[in-house]
Amino acid sequence: MRDVQNQADARGIAIQRVGIKDAHLPFLIKTKEGGFQQVLARIRFTVALPSEYKGTHMSRFLEILMPWSQKPLAEQEMEQMLEEALECLQAQSAEVELSFKYFVDKQAPVSGRASILDLDCCFTGRKKKGEPMTFQLGIEVPFTSLCPCSKEISAYGAHNQRSVSRVQLRFRPGVECIYIEDLAPAP
Repeated sequence: MRDVQNQADARGIAIQRVGIKDAHLPFLIKTKEGGFQQVLARIRFTVALPSEYKGTHMSRFLEILMPWSQKPLAEQEMEQMLEEALECLQAQSAEVELSFKYFVDKQAPVSGRASILDLDCCFTGRKKKGEPMTFQLGIEVPFTSLCPCSKEISAYGAHNQRSVSRVQLRFRPGVECIYIEDLAPAP
């Protein structure tokens, strides 16, 4: 069978983004204590290719990801993963996004009972050849707030409103990420 992807492309059209989307692999996410938490990550992994390439082998993306799924991961490892993609796929730039549920211990404010809270998180790394990686951390945190109108008209109590805070933090190259570990207030 002919390897169409490796044939020369005379059209002169660069590929802005080619890769895999919605792949799922277990990953070990580093914690600030030096340990890790195992998560199931939904992955989007793409590269930009110069105009002389028609495409790439999609299996190469999974070949790159598999060894990284076996060891604790944070931004430093993501940069190494992207470096590997740039080299292996002869790409101009690479981007990887890992979306996952991360679990933290939480204590109820009134009863003091312990429980586990699941947070939707996302690590995104973007790297251009010869430049440092840009790292972005995304998180969705549920919270409740007291309804001020309900409180104003109630003699005995008011209802709470449930909300979700969605935050995306982009770190400057060379600045370490703030790990998500303990959202509960200190006792």
